[in-house]
Amino acid sequence: MPYKDKKIKAEFQHQYMKRYRQTKKYKKRKQVYNRKEQQQKWYKKARKSKQYINKTRNQQLMKRYGITLEDYNSMFSDQEGKCAVCGKHQTELKRSLAVDHCHSTDTVRGLLCRNCNTAIGMLNDDIENLRCAILYLNRFQVANLEVRNASSPTK
Repeated sequence: MPYKDKKIKAEFQHQYMKRYRQTKKYKKRKQVYNRKEQQQKWYKKARKSKQYINKTRNQQLMKRYGITLEDYNSMFSDQEGKCAVCGKHQTELKRSLAVDHCHSTDTVRGLLCRNCNTAIGMLNDDIENLRCAILYLNRFQVANLEVRNASSPTK
């Protein structure tokens, strides 16, 4: 229904909205919107509380690795808050220590920093790949030492 006069169109829209606001459908949508708004406010407030953070962390650990937050904390204290591979302390890192686990058996091995966990994952948890990487690094480290010794003047 094309309107040539904008005033008539605006009046029609106003009357339509006035009737629509009186319907059950509109009132129900408004209730749903208000409920969502209340849930968002609650979530923002709850997200900051320690209890909520611990609860969600516990749920994540249980779902991913089958351990509780208490298990994580005991592993953390056993390792003295350090990465099991490189020995960096938690305070030196930006993120918390990651749970290292075997992908084939799903057994938890320990807590690692993000770099060590990523490195082991990139090597597919394979000891032979790790040996090859060590040999590779040693080969170039020896070559670099020989170059440095050759370039330094002897007295």
